[in-house]
Amino acid sequence: MEKDLEYMIPLKERDTKNFFFKVTKPSKKVWIITVAIFLGCYVAWFLSILFLSGANSTTQYRLITILVVITSIVSPLFGLFLWKWVGGWVSKKLIYETLKTKHEKRGEIRETLGKLKKDREYHKFSFSRFSIALLFGFDLTPDSKYYLEEKTHSIDIGSFKSFVGTRLYDIISASLGVGFLIATIVKSAISDPFIGFTTGALVLLFAPILICWLTPVVWTIRDAQIKYIKTNNRNYELADKVRRSLVSIFFGISAWLAGFSFFINLAEKMTSFDDKFAAKVAIFFIAFAGVLIVTILAFGTLYLFGMLYLNFFHEKRVNDLRGELSEILPYAQTNAIVSEESEHLI
Repeated sequence: MEKDLEYMIPLKERDTKNFFFKVTKPSKKVWIITVAIFLGCYVAWFLSILFLSGANSTTQYRLITILVVITSIVSPLFGLFLWKWVGGWVSKKLIYETLKTKHEKRGEIRETLGKLKKDREYHKFSFSRFSIALLFGFDLTPDSKYYLEEKTHSIDIGSFKSFVGTRLYDIISASLGVGFLIATIVKSAISDPFIGFTTGALVLLFAPILICWLTPVVWTIRDAQIKYIKTNNRNYELADKVRRSLVSIFFGISAWLAGFSFFINLAEKMTSFDDKFAAKVAIFFIAFAGVLIVTILAFGTLYLFGMLYLNFFHEKRVNDLRGELSEILPYAQTNAIVSEESEHLI
């Protein structure tokens, strides 16, 4: 790489005012609307269960109904602590320690995957760290040089449009992906459509707990403004790579495939057409409606949960990470080309 092809912001000239990520807190009015949305979806869950249960009033049905009600309340509260602690631990291990290892000074560590290069061009990663980093889309090739964007941004979680446009897809796709995968695994033991629906509801309402290792990490990477350049002088944002990583694609696609599979299985037990074509069409539409209804019903819990996490924990998480990374990575403007001679990179 050529020396100082463009311009790099020296560490001592950091724009302190704009270096820190900010979350604009919602107003009381927005909180009231958010809670109203949650309660509306909560009532919709109850009515859906009541509708599917029909005339059945056995202890089994009542127990499942109570479990759904309790889970819809407990899951967001318990999930917040897991997002804070588990998400923080995963962020440190995945982001900070991976980038720290990659940018260790040459000659201080031995080189990777069993091969020692004379110029010590590669860095030593454990097989597990190397594999997990690649699954999340990290570029660990020798010619990639990571840095922090000098100026970060802020998000206004009081804006419904902003939240839906930048956060909602991540949390819904991950939740449905994990939830439907688990529900699909256990569907073979389910014969009653009502039991199947409520089991799916329970799993989906538990989903915020199950994705504590994924979604908060993706959001932290996005808002930490971690970027890297390569020898072709092209600039890349790590968050874009993570959104297109194998992990994100797997849970994004699996959300819908597993959901359709789950509801197709239930629909086959609910339909009885003599015409095979009509049966297939009916099963398809029932499955599609099932996925759509569950997504809408899960929206209230996930929306409230995402708002609570962003409001209380996310800003500190991102700024703590940027502070730690600033000790091992340089920071620069987006159009900067990082010098090979930077002591923070070699």
